Amino acid sequence: MNNVNYKNVLYISPSGDSDLAMYAKRHIFKLINDKVNVLWKTYRIDNSIEADNKFNKFLSQCKHRLLSYSEVIIDSNPESWDDIINQFKVKIEDKIS
Repeated sequence: MNNVNYKNVLYISPSGDSDLAMYAKRHIFKLINDKVNVLWKTYRIDNSIEADNKFNKFLSQCKHRLLSYSEVIIDSNPESWDDIINQFKVKIEDKIS
């Protein structure tokens, strides 16, 4: 896999604390540690609720920010991408997805 030099990322992933959501959160945390600007948006896949802990509070600051993104990461099954792109009105022209 090629290494991508992300700058400003719109990261869309499952909400809650399911295994899929936690995988995405670890990826977001790594991006932040790598000095990447992240705007995080979530969608529901189950009824799990985010635990009230420092990790989730730290990541939640990425949810309500203004960011002009240059890359898009959709953490989902490929068959769901079109629905997610439409739901979040993602502009994908000239973006990595």
